[in-house]
Amino acid sequence: MNATKKKVLEILLPAFRHNRSVVYIAGAADSRILALLSYCYDCCDEFGKIYLDEKSGAAALLLLPHQKNNSVKAILRDFKFVIKILSWGRIKRVMKREKDLKKLYPEKAFYHLWYVGVLPAMQQKGSGTRLLNQIIKEAQSNQLPVYLETSEQRNFKWYELNGFVRQHTFTIGGNDGYILQAYKRSV
Repeated sequence: MNATKKKVLEILLPAFRHNRSVVYIAGAADSRILALLSYCYDCCDEFGKIYLDEKSGAAALLLLPHQKNNSVKAILRDFKFVIKILSWGRIKRVMKREKDLKKLYPEKAFYHLWYVGVLPAMQQKGSGTRLLNQIIKEAQSNQLPVYLETSEQRNFKWYELNGFVRQHTFTIGGNDGYILQAYKRSV
């Protein structure tokens, strides 16, 4: 594991350890969450962008879906993800969730903000907002909208204050599930 990946995962793991959407996909064990984040890092490293601000303890993973291809490397990574992280019991529910989300995405190019996180001790100091603004500026300069999903209620207002508009609200997993908000920020 390279040094940048290690630092990004050290930031994102504590930031997403109790995230309902992450736990729904990977389970509650740190090892499984770390495997999910590692998979997402690798996808974004190949088909997106990695953001790291070590000084403020902030990191983000951004996927550029229009760049994704079906290389042997990508297919093997996805297969490993299904086997190692999802387990056979989670596949159906995660596939349904992803199918529902894809209906909201445009056919053309866009930014998909998968993760933005700040170390818990560094939160509420503006570093997440600075990182988000950097991503928004890049998206604007490329004339691409930004899409994201969040299950953290405390983040709903934050995204709205930063120009994102709620596209849809999902109830994932039924009565014992969680609320997932899908957002978009236009160019």
